[in-house]
Amino acid sequence: MMTHTGPSRPVIHRFLLIACLVTTMLLPGSKTLAQYITLPSESHAEAYENYGIDGYENYAREIISRKLYDNFGNFLVEGFPVYTLRHNPIIPGGSSLGKSRQYLIYFQNLIVSQDRYKGFSSSFIIGDAIRTRFSPHILNKARFNGIRWDGFTGKNNFSFISSRLSDPIAMPLDLSVSVPQVTTRNYSWATYLLGGTWRTEIGDVLNLTGSYVNIFQTEAASDRPKNSLTGAVTPINVTSGHFVIRIADDSPDPGEVANGAILYERPLVKVSGSLATDSTTATPFSYFIIPIQEPNGYPVDIAGERVEEIHYELPPGTKRVQVTMTLSNDYSVEAYQTYPVPAAGDVRTGYTQSQLVARADGNVKDQSNKRQVSFDYGLNTGKTIYGLAAEANLLGFHLNGEYDVSRLHRKFPDPDGFITDQAASSWYLQTKRDMGKFTIGAEFFDMNPNFGSDLTLMNGADSSTYYFSLVDDNDDNDRYADGSMIIGPGPYGYSAGNILNPYNSTTWISSAALASFNDEYYIANQNEVYDAQLPRPDAGIFPGVDENNDGVPDDDQNSNGEPDYAEPFMMFYRDPQRFDFGDDWNNNDVIDSRENDILPDYLYRPDSKGHHVFASFHPGRNLELTAGTMRQEAISFQGKNYSDYLKFSYYLQKPTLGRLQFGYIGKRVQDNIPDPGFQYQESAVGYTMLYNTNSTLYYQNSVAHSYFAMLGYDQIPNLVIEGKMKFDQNQRYLPDRIRKESTHIGDVGYYGFVFPKVSYRLPLSETIDVLLQYKRREEKREEKTLDPNTLSFVTDLKYDRRWSIPIIRFNYKLTEKTQLRMGYQGFSTKNIWDKLDDKGVLSYRYRDFKDPRNDFNKQIFLGTVANHTQYGGYELWLQVGFQTETVRYVDPEVAELKDSENIKIIVEVVAGY
Repeated sequence: MMTHTGPSRPVIHRFLLIACLVTTMLLPGSKTLAQYITLPSESHAEAYENYGIDGYENYAREIISRKLYDNFGNFLVEGFPVYTLRHNPIIPGGSSLGKSRQYLIYFQNLIVSQDRYKGFSSSFIIGDAIRTRFSPHILNKARFNGIRWDGFTGKNNFSFISSRLSDPIAMPLDLSVSVPQVTTRNYSWATYLLGGTWRTEIGDVLNLTGSYVNIFQTEAASDRPKNSLTGAVTPINVTSGHFVIRIADDSPDPGEVANGAILYERPLVKVSGSLATDSTTATPFSYFIIPIQEPNGYPVDIAGERVEEIHYELPPGTKRVQVTMTLSNDYSVEAYQTYPVPAAGDVRTGYTQSQLVARADGNVKDQSNKRQVSFDYGLNTGKTIYGLAAEANLLGFHLNGEYDVSRLHRKFPDPDGFITDQAASSWYLQTKRDMGKFTIGAEFFDMNPNFGSDLTLMNGADSSTYYFSLVDDNDDNDRYADGSMIIGPGPYGYSAGNILNPYNSTTWISSAALASFNDEYYIANQNEVYDAQLPRPDAGIFPGVDENNDGVPDDDQNSNGEPDYAEPFMMFYRDPQRFDFGDDWNNNDVIDSRENDILPDYLYRPDSKGHHVFASFHPGRNLELTAGTMRQEAISFQGKNYSDYLKFSYYLQKPTLGRLQFGYIGKRVQDNIPDPGFQYQESAVGYTMLYNTNSTLYYQNSVAHSYFAMLGYDQIPNLVIEGKMKFDQNQRYLPDRIRKESTHIGDVGYYGFVFPKVSYRLPLSETIDVLLQYKRREEKREEKTLDPNTLSFVTDLKYDRRWSIPIIRFNYKLTEKTQLRMGYQGFSTKNIWDKLDDKGVLSYRYRDFKDPRNDFNKQIFLGTVANHTQYGGYELWLQVGFQTETVRYVDPEVAELKDSENIKIIVEVVAGY
């Protein structure tokens, strides 16, 4: 038996543990690995702090900051995310876009990052409203919402852009209080835009610009997402749906019963695909299918507004549909699908957007264009547009031209569906040369009917139809587009008061009626259609009505939503746009500088081709003579706009004579292309509203003349005398007939006259002055048409009206900062015998010679106290006052119903810098 003489094992263990602890504590810079059991983290070991000197800073509420790192793990900054865009195609909601409250409040929806290196400089921009323009036919956006990178080297410049077009999140500046900390929206189906432009200068004579943009739909969270720049397609359940071919007359005449689109035989429809036999194999198939609904016999003549539809039942597993058919005359062919949609325990029928797949050129009636038409059916998935523009100075000529191609991508609605492309082009060339007193010029253009910078997509998330356009309808060229097209109800919301069908109707469409159509509609931009309760900078400045460039519409200088030419006192300075003079190339009786149409702002009308040649002579600095000829044709229908014209203009301004302006335009016109647009409509009492007019074809075969004269004299101190006159005459003849007396079918005449327009300022003292004003305005329009029964002309008086507007205004300077302002427009409506003062020159009178029941007299008094001061660093104007208005109608029966007396109270405060 052995005896153990050393220390016991527990004693040795305790000795080693103590030695290790002492050694660890003595090591320099060592860090203990153990912690007290009462303190889970060193970050909580904070000492007492006293805020007596430095004060106390509260916890952050608006900015929740944290340490931020990049995708490599590099520390960036302690702060907060501002903007995030991510796309992951393999997870639900893979398209993620987020904008923080700081993006809105601190950066005002715009972030700009800049850098320079030697001769290169660049700007990286993220914003909600970036003015972006590549070319007039590819991309032109007043409020591009996305990302833009610009590089500049002097001779070579470039821009790259990107945006999630589907819900790019527009942060509302006027609703910042309600915006959450971060606004993030995720989608499994999203539409993106990628694009770029490059510009180079070659010497001093040539500039070249190449542009490329691509719109494409993407899909996330699919078992096999198939995303490319051609886009992903919305899958459609075809188990019990139909494939439909829709044939119609491309130029329908409601009374036409024959010689329309002719379909000679049953269309050949071939389907291809594969049917899964089990989980691992599939059996391919390809065969022709028989329609389940078709015409009773062939050939079939589809004339007028009649539509013929042929229905087919598609087999499961279909991946491709090929169609071949024989057609002639003016045909239009569309294709769409119906499909079952589960709805509240039931199944309803869904419809894809009808796709235009073929159409005839012109309006053929004699079957001379008989041909075989073939197409592959598919839904839109994306569009690619690219082009090259050139600007040069060569041999004294200034040249400007562009050639563009748009490629529409389609795919049969199945992840493995067949892909097709439809290409279309547009081009134009402009040239001009100045030769002393002469200028010659020409332009040539061709806009293919299928060319466009817009795209309609059926979204896979909810099968809604989305419309995207890369070229704005922005006729006034301000910061807000005038409006845009939508298809069906659309993704952006609507109301019955701001949507119309621009092609089938001139009336506003209710939301209930809108939801039942599969057609194009126009929705007005509510920022652009002026709202007096929510005024926007330069919004509502329709074409040509901001001549003083102050950012406020000339027709509404006091920003109250009512055109000045229909408003008391303000009507002295403005007249309706009918009194204006200028070119009217599309012959819709609205001069082009005032026109507000509903089309994207391409340089030339879509679906048209032609040329224009002109020459000008400038014998003097203020005198110009121009002669020219224009030939424009609509490609897809038998439309044309032929015009030969002569223009004369003269302007003179001399101290002894004042200002004189004369103008004349005479033209021989044949125009049967409709050009609808927006115009103001007036009632007898002067109230106006914006409405759509589907312009009547008054110039199908016409000789038209327009005369204009304006004068102004202000050489006598405090006295200004002005006047203007405009006279339009349109001699109309039978369309496509020789112009002679036997083909004369009527005339349209317009007469507008303003004279006298007199203003005299009478200063009574340093603090009081009086302004005396008088204006007389009248206008008349009548149309004469030939009665086919009596062969005599019948006159239709559209309107004949006159205004007599006397005004007296007083201005009394109470103090340096306060003024008393009073004014009368019309000084009596009744004489001393309590009868209507119908002849007194001091009455404000309106006379309607077409309907005298609208005749009335008015007396208006306006009084205000205006104070101008400075407050809080702002220039402050306070106006307080009231207005009285007395209206007396001439017709006693009307007077009993409409005579009125009104009082308006005015309190207004405006502030500025």
